[in-house]
Amino acid sequence: MFRDETIFHTLVQQFKQPENKAIHTVLSQWFNTDQIQQPNQVSIGVLINDTDIPWQRWWEKEQSNIRSCSVIPIAQYNTGMEPRIERALSGGMPYALQIQSQTEKYLFLLQRKTSSRYALKPYQWVELINNQVNPAACWHTIDRLIQEHYKLNNRPSYTAASIQEYIQQEEDLETLDFLLSKLLTEIQVTCSYENHTFIIPTELKETVYKSDNPFYSMADIPEPDFDTGDKEEDKKAKIRYQLSASQWYLKENPNPWEYYFLESFTYDVHIEISKTFDREGLVKSVQHCLELANKHAPGFCTYFEIALFLLNTPFSKNVYTETTGSIWKEKLLQEKPQLPSDSVASFFSESSYLPEALCCSEEKALGLGILQATQVFGGMGSWNDIYIQEDTEYQYYSQWSDALFQGRLDLEKYVLNIE
Repeated sequence: MFRDETIFHTLVQQFKQPENKAIHTVLSQWFNTDQIQQPNQVSIGVLINDTDIPWQRWWEKEQSNIRSCSVIPIAQYNTGMEPRIERALSGGMPYALQIQSQTEKYLFLLQRKTSSRYALKPYQWVELINNQVNPAACWHTIDRLIQEHYKLNNRPSYTAASIQEYIQQEEDLETLDFLLSKLLTEIQVTCSYENHTFIIPTELKETVYKSDNPFYSMADIPEPDFDTGDKEEDKKAKIRYQLSASQWYLKENPNPWEYYFLESFTYDVHIEISKTFDREGLVKSVQHCLELANKHAPGFCTYFEIALFLLNTPFSKNVYTETTGSIWKEKLLQEKPQLPSDSVASFFSESSYLPEALCCSEEKALGLGILQATQVFGGMGSWNDIYIQEDTEYQYYSQWSDALFQGRLDLEKYVLNIE
């Protein structure tokens, strides 16, 4: 999987230097630019009006009409939520490719599709189920599990008239691919529960397998207590236990593909842009969070130290270059020799892609670096998950975490205003 910033950087360079063969070579080394979604290949294209166009074909048609290309941050703000909830749901700042033609301005998001993980295709899945002794019971099991998945993820149910049509019409391949392995297990449980043999049609035997060398012997595992009071579920739980050493599994897709594409979109969300931000306030928030990190979560210390360094780094009106990033990195390591040099080098190496692609000023590059270094919110193992037992110190942690989060939002609004 490629970093979005890396791809954006290369595409912007191609727009800036359309005759540069080296950039075309880089793209062709990474991607199939002539065809998309080819077996065992990574391809790149553009999605316009629900039509996928290979990159090379689109480029040859459009490059003469393009006047400029840049990468722009798209700030996203959640409102009306408690700060601690907003912090937990936050993610990194997304970016879009902005292309100015002779007459119009387009925005593109970089998206990614992959082939199914498994060799079994949706229409074959339908065939597999309909060959069972009691296909209605199997479809009921599949429908229940898929509905549960949508409900747990706060998503509306499928729109097809039946679960079979849902799969045949390939309405939501991503969800189906995610659940397919579990569905196969539960269909085997359903068949066994009804005292039926799980049937695999001859033409589908190449898509499944039974493990000849399980990682463990069932004799090594004591049988759990299946008496919960629900006879049906207790019996199914026992079947799952007995099945685990002899069940059928799905074979991996032998010809996977990966497809990156630019999707045109209209951005109607109002973005509040600010001409100033409270630098001293953000410095103070980072300092307090660094103090807490030293005591409770040392893994965050390096990033907070980088953020403080960037917040206090003077800048010129020059355009940011990779050399600038190297100078900042060496200066930081001189000032803070205790920091792990590998982590610092990695941060500046990864950060260098996007500011360079933006062709932006040093000030904007610093702002983007600070945003990256302080993006410690959201997801498992994030700054939100720090455990502090003592109430007074927890209040201190909440106060300064909220201040840091709000300071980042203010900085985002400011960064959008910098050239």
